[in-house]
Amino acid sequence: MQKAIERFCKTKNHGLFLVDMPTGAGKTYLTMKLIGSYIRGEILSDVKTIFYLTPLRKNVDDTYKDLLKEFKNDRELFDSTVLRVYANYECVLENFQEVESELKKSELRSKDSYKNLAKKIQMYKSRWINAETSNLYTRI
Repeated sequence: MQKAIERFCKTKNHGLFLVDMPTGAGKTYLTMKLIGSYIRGEILSDVKTIFYLTPLRKNVDDTYKDLLKEFKNDRELFDSTVLRVYANYECVLENFQEVESELKKSELRSKDSYKNLAKKIQMYKSRWINAETSNLYTRI
């Protein structure tokens, strides 16, 4: 797959591609290996930047950690070339409670937009917890 991705990157002037393979086929692992080779300058020398986008935070974290292990002897190169960014909604979900506690006496809390946001966050979190609990039971 890595050779196919390299060939594709060289033939497409925009360099965008979608890897659509079944779960367990090694997409995340092979992508991480490709990015590692790119960072070391072994492949795709004419490519300026690689963006690895995935809807799964787990894949972002796993790829980042695997790359970090791969570059344990060259942390400076890793730090100068790799940036991990999460989706905006995840930042809101993770930090809303902290911000909310700081707004106890603020007029913002009385606004409809604030109330709607708080309600949607609560609804999302309860759905996520229910989904995680359901997945836990199916894995046992």
